[in-house]
Amino acid sequence: MANLQIKGIDDNLYAQIKALAASENRSISQQVLFLVKNYLLKRHQLQNTKTPAQVLLELSAANG
Repeated sequence: MANLQIKGIDDNLYAQIKALAASENRSISQQVLFLVKNYLLKRHQLQNTKTPAQVLLELSAANG
């Protein structure tokens, strides 16, 4: 399993992550990993979501 070290993190951001981790009963490392995984999952889902314009174009092509 790979390791990741983050340098130069803002103190305020670190404090927010630390507080969030504590509120969710996770270590800071577990919380950062959880946040990154969720971000990537949501980003992937958004990239695969069709815009309303794409849906309309497909519908018009199917009915044309």
